[in-house]
Amino acid sequence: MSAAYVMSEWFEEVWNKGNASHIDAHLAQVCDVVGLTPDPMCSPAEFHEFHKTINQGFSDLKCTVVRSVEDGEDVAGVVNVTAVHRATGTPVNFDTSYVGTVRDGKICEIRNTVNFLDVLIQVQAVPSDILERSLA
Repeated sequence: MSAAYVMSEWFEEVWNKGNASHIDAHLAQVCDVVGLTPDPMCSPAEFHEFHKTINQGFSDLKCTVVRSVEDGEDVAGVVNVTAVHRATGTPVNFDTSYVGTVRDGKICEIRNTVNFLDVLIQVQAVPSDILERSLA
């Protein structure tokens, strides 16, 4: 099973289908998930909490792998995410990227880059000029 295939299945099962059991199937028991929460997540149990939080906040989640490259166990990709913010009904659309390592069919390490500021602006949780105002 290639690293790119594991990641593609991850996005399809965990996010598009909301299949939380897939977290346990493809995330190593000891892992390093960085960039989604203030502190790294180091276990499937921690990721389950993050998954639950995102699914409570957003419906109609759809992740599309736009591009993926792999080199043995290492994989990187760009994913387009669309969803609807449950509290406001506002649709969101943003890209995220990742770099990770997959061993024996399990994600061992994944470093994510998500523009959460863009997401917060789209759901109107912060004003669109927040960056300029914060740096002034």
